[in-house]
Amino acid sequence: MPLQDDFNENADEWFALENGSYPAVPRAPAEDVIAVRGMLPLVIRDTGAFRAQADIVEAALLILSQSPHARALAQAALKNNYAICIDNIVHDSGRVESHGHTDHLNRRIYAVPEADPVVLALRIAHELAHVAQAEKGFEFSVLKQTPQSAIRELMALEGDARAHEFIVALELAYKTETDPAQRLLFPQAIDAVMETLGGEMSKKLVAHFRPQFPDIDRDEMMARVFKSFYAAIPLRAHYEASVLYALQGVDAADAANPALFAQEFDSAQTLQKLGGYAQKAARYLDLDSPQMAGITQATHEQLAAWQLKRDTTQAKPAPRKAPSP
Repeated sequence: MPLQDDFNENADEWFALENGSYPAVPRAPAEDVIAVRGMLPLVIRDTGAFRAQADIVEAALLILSQSPHARALAQAALKNNYAICIDNIVHDSGRVESHGHTDHLNRRIYAVPEADPVVLALRIAHELAHVAQAEKGFEFSVLKQTPQSAIRELMALEGDARAHEFIVALELAYKTETDPAQRLLFPQAIDAVMETLGGEMSKKLVAHFRPQFPDIDRDEMMARVFKSFYAAIPLRAHYEASVLYALQGVDAADAANPALFAQEFDSAQTLQKLGGYAQKAARYLDLDSPQMAGITQATHEQLAAWQLKRDTTQAKPAPRKAPSP
């Protein structure tokens, strides 16, 4: 893509998207000169799924790179050498199929193949938000917290990722005053994000405020998206099931260790670490409210059974070794 200095004196570096390049990027056929920001230098691992749809993955990265918010989120991934893996298998809790996840230990962002590059771009943006959360000090661990606290933190992290995902979609769909007139836009990103945010409440929220886009208060809208996520019962069940699944994999010694599974969820600290919109909307985002702190009845019963087993194991006296001969 040739560099274009004449698009806008106050803009970032802009390039002209040549005819025939990135064929999977949706664009109007009649457009002569198309202005795009340069592609983010995110690493894509060589997988079979990537090779099968390399044009779509490359298009998704170019689309993602047009959002300043996505570019900011990506800095944590670039700094910490995360790589994107397009893979056909991503964790399934048995309740809702997951289309992406982030492995912080191995610094991998996983996403399932997707025919629509705009949807894939938003999926990657969601996972980049999780990388940025780690940079803010979040170290999600089922071992450290009580199981219900782990669920509450996981829900907060997922609500936050969706709030950031929405802003990326907004920036893909609309240009700012400083963008060149020829900037490539993706108005379909708003429809796509309505499907990926998680539930009917989120869809209604975006549809209600859509006539005001892009002239909305971003922080207020992010807080609304965050809170609306908690109304998605299937997703709540999915993330509860994820924690339950992790508990099943805990070995007996750790399960019986009273020093583990002890930390309680701190609402104020969580909002402070999320920062920005979350701190501004702290009164509105009451993480201790029944709507946001509650768990489903089925999960409550399973956690009670798990806790009883843990307490019983701890109560057993340690076996005494026979004296040495």
